[in-house]
Amino acid sequence: MGSYGIIYLITFIKPNTQDHYYIGQTTQNLRTRINDGHINRAWKTDSNGNFENNYRVAREIRKYKITDKVKNVIWDDKNYVNSHSKTYIKITILDTAKSQEELDHKEKKYIIEYNSYEHINGSRGFNGTLGGHGNSSGVLRGENASEAQLTNFEAKQVRLLNRDTSLIYKELADLFSCSIGCIYNVINDKTYIDALIDKNDILDKQYEHWVNYAPLSRRNKLFYSYDLRKSDNDEERMKIWTSPSECAKELGGGVKAQYISYALSEKKSIVANHFVFVRERNSYEFEKNRLPELQMKHDNKYRTFSAYDKTTGKYIDTYDCMGTCLKKLKLKNNAPIYDCLKDKTSYSDKFIYIYDDKFTHELLKEKIKKANPRSFYMFDMNGTKMGNSWTVIKKCAEMFNIDASSISRCLESQNPYKNKYIFFYSDQYSKELLNTIIDSINNKERYFLFNLEGKSMGISESQYDLYHNKKIFTTSYALKKKNYYIPSKGLIVIPESVFSFKTLNLLLKKAEIEYAKYIQSRTISNKKILIYSKDCLLLELPNARAALESDIIPLHAAYRVPRRENKIYKNLIIIFEEDATPSVLMKLRKKLEK
Repeated sequence: MGSYGIIYLITFIKPNTQDHYYIGQTTQNLRTRINDGHINRAWKTDSNGNFENNYRVAREIRKYKITDKVKNVIWDDKNYVNSHSKTYIKITILDTAKSQEELDHKEKKYIIEYNSYEHINGSRGFNGTLGGHGNSSGVLRGENASEAQLTNFEAKQVRLLNRDTSLIYKELADLFSCSIGCIYNVINDKTYIDALIDKNDILDKQYEHWVNYAPLSRRNKLFYSYDLRKSDNDEERMKIWTSPSECAKELGGGVKAQYISYALSEKKSIVANHFVFVRERNSYEFEKNRLPELQMKHDNKYRTFSAYDKTTGKYIDTYDCMGTCLKKLKLKNNAPIYDCLKDKTSYSDKFIYIYDDKFTHELLKEKIKKANPRSFYMFDMNGTKMGNSWTVIKKCAEMFNIDASSISRCLESQNPYKNKYIFFYSDQYSKELLNTIIDSINNKERYFLFNLEGKSMGISESQYDLYHNKKIFTTSYALKKKNYYIPSKGLIVIPESVFSFKTLNLLLKKAEIEYAKYIQSRTISNKKILIYSKDCLLLELPNARAALESDIIPLHAAYRVPRRENKIYKNLIIIFEEDATPSVLMKLRKKLEK
């Protein structure tokens, strides 16, 4: 048995925007349904040249400029390209059905699955109904729906009251005991399609008195004010007005009638820092879309913050905006305060600033610590103080040509000595401690120097002398490891405390082996290196260090890769010239291809 009908998906695709969907059902040929039922119908006009169909999909087809004569309708998934430069639609068959009942059920299922029902928040589609054959008003649109808040009679009266009176959405919602969203959908013909009105319809007697109570003449004058400082649950947050001058007088605080008029004509968003205004007829859409944006903007700008003394951490005051803070503290520039609030700096002038919703005692202590750097002393090797005291490490480092990080490490570590100088925090300093450190540095152990033939090369009085005068830079590390051989200098350095001829003879034997390895590694480092892609030779390097001048491979790759069995680095072959035989290269290229 063949299928009764199909469920199809129209995907509306536009560069740099999210895709949107329309789910439909048909028992016709799909191309006929799309071309005649959607595209041609969307462009059909009446005798006056106006478009006959203004349902959502028809408007979108016109907006996307979709016609059956232009190749912007994609029927085959193979032709679907994400980077398509124009707007277009893609047609896909989602499912088939063997009966009308099954077709209706599946249409509803896919509308929910693709979130294509246009009347819910976060919708990504253009379906005006929740599906189902013959239900043009949608499952949730009439009095028979389980979620219906009005009868068809009441929906008709809502439309008539909106036409003949100036009652606002909220007043209508209170009158009929329903939500404002329900009133909005009724008035905008999104629900209760069976209860539409025409020019001959009149209000029921029970609602006629509202024509006199809320005359139409009042409609264009009504507007709302919102106080962004108040919460949604506060009844004082929103007020209704008929006159800008009356509103300005009542609200005060820098609110002027002229500014209210600017806001109502959308020339100004926020008035007097805390108020927004909107015409009554635009209020529902405004509250859904624009008001949350303005509220967020206001909250970010007017987050309450407090000032604290930068030395003691004592609370000073709380401020609701930057202007109030500048005025009370008699400051001129707000940029340093913003930097402190955004944690770009720890303090500004005499104060620390922290947002109230971000405050913790740990954060305050941390900022106080950064705002009050510990002073420190600097001494030379004779115990002479260099300057009185320092608070800024960078200035000290620049004056004596020392790396700032070295000073920081001396102050924070147990070794306060660096580059002929000793560093102490002022609260840790004592003369006894300074003398102890100087004595330990000056308590020099002598070192005997020998070459690889066992010939004496002299005596050094201290590690300081080895480092600064004889320029043997790796001595300290080598001595800690009890490795008394320095291959780069071809020397054996033995502390006086461990020296004996037996030790010297053992070291000479060991040094001879180590020196041979060192020379071999240096020789290998000077070999010519070839760099291949899978197709050709890219570069020749005279030695490994030449990689520094090349942008193709890093230095460590030039040293290590040619020495190992697998000579592939990323998508390159790095090999010594003497190893680059045709057979070896062929094997390596096969590995690259895999």
